[in-house]
Amino acid sequence: MSVIHGFGNRASQVVPEFAGDFDSARPQWKQVHQTAVVEVLSAGQSCGETDGLYTESLAPIHVVTADCVPLLLERRDGGAVAALHAGWRGVFAHYPRVFAEFLKTKNDSPVNWRIRLGPSIQKCCFEVREDLLAQFVNEFPRMPRDVLSPTHRHIDLHAVLRFECAELGIELIEDSLDCTKCTRDGQGNFKYFSYRREGTGVRQYSSIRRA
Repeated sequence: MSVIHGFGNRASQVVPEFAGDFDSARPQWKQVHQTAVVEVLSAGQSCGETDGLYTESLAPIHVVTADCVPLLLERRDGGAVAALHAGWRGVFAHYPRVFAEFLKTKNDSPVNWRIRLGPSIQKCCFEVREDLLAQFVNEFPRMPRDVLSPTHRHIDLHAVLRFECAELGIELIEDSLDCTKCTRDGQGNFKYFSYRREGTGVRQYSSIRRA
């Protein structure tokens, strides 16, 4: 089986085109900045409160973001896909490890999976409080400090996710370094929705499906 995916943006395509009849096909759920994974068995399924979706069906799944990191995962044989939404809380709570634990319930292993990290707020713009930075440093002691925090009071969420996925054996196949807060398109317009920049609830979709 093959897998198709897409990361939306504000400039041209909020919802990736391949998602098809999106309104009727998409699962119904509420993202709550936690670390849970719900299996989607059919299009339009009600999934409750979760920030992670997994499916072996042909239904498109997605997460919505406006600074948080979208993680799109696929099993190497194309037999299953997953989508995770990770803000700093999800990264701090080791969401890749949570997904690896979920895979055990499917008699699967993270070494059978590959991942794409989509556009999000990047190290250039993700400035945090000193106490939060200290918590990250303590939570990820094996990471070099200058990789986790390359500049004063800034955290590189993508670097943390890359580090943890590598430890789990998940192969990184794409890492968008576009920053949702500051990246502009060829016309000079902001390319993505950003909560930190705009203070609104508008989001872009990151979608994946088996094909």
